[in-house]
Amino acid sequence: MSIIMPRRIWRFFPTRGLSGKWYLIHYKQDAVEFTNLDLAIQQRFLDLLDRAYGMDKARFDRKGRVRIRPRTVVSDLLSHSRLGCLSWQVPKAVMAGDCSTRAAWCRGYADGDGTVAKTEICLDSTNSLGLNQVQDLLQSLGIHSKVRGPYSREPYLDRFSLVIHKESLRQYAGLIGFNHPKKTHALTKLLGSPGGS
Repeated sequence: MSIIMPRRIWRFFPTRGLSGKWYLIHYKQDAVEFTNLDLAIQQRFLDLLDRAYGMDKARFDRKGRVRIRPRTVVSDLLSHSRLGCLSWQVPKAVMAGDCSTRAAWCRGYADGDGTVAKTEICLDSTNSLGLNQVQDLLQSLGIHSKVRGPYSREPYLDRFSLVIHKESLRQYAGLIGFNHPKKTHALTKLLGSPGGS
């Protein structure tokens, strides 16, 4: 069997018999990587991975990343929605789901990307289409919100903000709330303040 190689590569082999026989193998492996530095969100994510897929050995590294490699898990995650900051969507099964399913999805999203401000809850994203879908989801639960932006953050992508105003905060707290302990505390404090609804 003869091997045909360009001359510039051929000269790196000690003899034409390819002594040593080493191989450079390129293979494609699908993986999904999630990154978050918040320890409460990391732990919640690992608990959900274990409960949904039996992945009890997954761990976040020091940079706040976890890489998911099993093909069945990757294909299942990708079957629900496209991933990435500009292309994520609310999964169709969630949009068509019952009230508790829609509320649970909103809770998970707000745990990751939500902020409790002085008089409102803000959900920020660079994906305006995705935020509009979240707004539709909240509207279906009777929670009023408004999408603001874009806000320019040179050299970064423009940011949009979905805002839940004080009139809807009690309803949000009752139907959705947060799993994140710090955000739960901040929302409780906001609702107890004179400006909170």
